[in-house]
Amino acid sequence: MKASSVQTTLQQIFDDWLLEVKKDLHKRGQFWTPTLVTRPAESRTVVLRHLAAPEAESSVNQAPNLPLFVIHTDTRSKKWAQLKQGPTCGLHFYCAKRKWQMRVDGLAALHAQDANAEAEWQALSERSQKIYALKHRPGEQVDDPEKAYCFDDAAQAYKHFGVISIRATHLESLQLERPDRTNFHIRAAWAVETQTLNYLAP
Repeated sequence: MKASSVQTTLQQIFDDWLLEVKKDLHKRGQFWTPTLVTRPAESRTVVLRHLAAPEAESSVNQAPNLPLFVIHTDTRSKKWAQLKQGPTCGLHFYCAKRKWQMRVDGLAALHAQDANAEAEWQALSERSQKIYALKHRPGEQVDDPEKAYCFDDAAQAYKHFGVISIRATHLESLQLERPDRTNFHIRAAWAVETQTLNYLAP
């Protein structure tokens, strides 16, 4: 196989994965809820809100067909504090039905009470906005679960709303079962900033 055709095949793996992510955003499939990993190594399941076009200042380091991964969080949360200390993070996607794992290393940009956060906020339902008016910080100890649901005035909610947009720097795919029924696993890596694509031993 020629080198150029290998590159095309490798790129298609990641393009196909993004198409599957977009499908899951609409139907709330398994790629809709990846695991976010921050430093020090802590992981939690998050909701992928949508995929966004790269921001102008970072687009030079972002492949044109690779979006930013956008999630929402409370600015009082531990993950927000950790990402303020250092933007390096990871997303782990896995779909049991497709037997497909994708690891994304990236850099997070944080948005709170700015134009980006305002646009995301306005797109939320009133019910989704209300959760940010909780009096207790995420992870704070409470006497019982019901007491955790005490709310401040709704006007306070926006002050606690944050948007995390993650720019991928490296992706690694492992497919245990291909749609074409290939009888071997395919593992591949994409170093985004150098535009280097390679097959890896599974």
